[in-house]
Amino acid sequence: MARVSVLVQSHERPEGLRRALLSLQMQSYRDFEVVVSDDSTRGEEIRAVLDGPAGAGLELRVAFTPPCGAAESMREAFGRARGELVKILHDDDWLTPHSLACQVAALDHHADANAVYGQALISYPHGDRLYACFGEQALKVESAQWVAQYARDGMGPIQSPVTALYRRHAGFRVMWDEFRDPRLREAARKTGAGTDVSLQVDNAASNRFVVLLPYVACVLGTDMGSTTQVDPGIPDYYRRWKAEYDTHPPWRRT
Repeated sequence: MARVSVLVQSHERPEGLRRALLSLQMQSYRDFEVVVSDDSTRGEEIRAVLDGPAGAGLELRVAFTPPCGAAESMREAFGRARGELVKILHDDDWLTPHSLACQVAALDHHADANAVYGQALISYPHGDRLYACFGEQALKVESAQWVAQYARDGMGPIQSPVTALYRRHAGFRVMWDEFRDPRLREAARKTGAGTDVSLQVDNAASNRFVVLLPYVACVLGTDMGSTTQVDPGIPDYYRRWKAEYDTHPPWRRT
């Protein structure tokens, strides 16, 4: 079993961070560290959460930075990570109790995969709904097929990296900063959606296969209004990112 680095990008949501950390306390798999990068203006409140019951018993390392955007903050967290496997956890989402255990076991069993995805629930004020369903058995999908589907619909079958566990490798990136259009680069930096694109496409395609599990690995919170969810420009950003896919696929390595 490999050690996991759970990267948490925190911004102006101490209550969400508390909920996310409590979900880590409940994990049946225990060999993990938690790296928090906070770029909010509420540092004292965030510190109180980390020093309180939600952070008790967790191996925590924290970086407080000036406001820099979700993608840059996540890059800061990744730079401090020490684990062989990487888990992204946004501060408005949370993991189910056996999330790490199921996904670590899947990567241990499939050495030719660099990413394993679980199903997700989206939590709405008036009820939850399943975000992605892979059936009742674990599936192994060729990375090329996964990437092609992602590029074809502009967002992909799973947009949030919280659904995945990634094997760390030499080319691992947490931000796609190669957009030629400066407006797209800035949108990626601010919203974190460029981070999602990089993780889902570049890293998942770095090995031959990805694994899809029938287990619900996470709950995606919508109650706190993440930047990606509320920014009215997001649909247009994805349309334009797809246009760059068509001429300069980021997963095409030289």
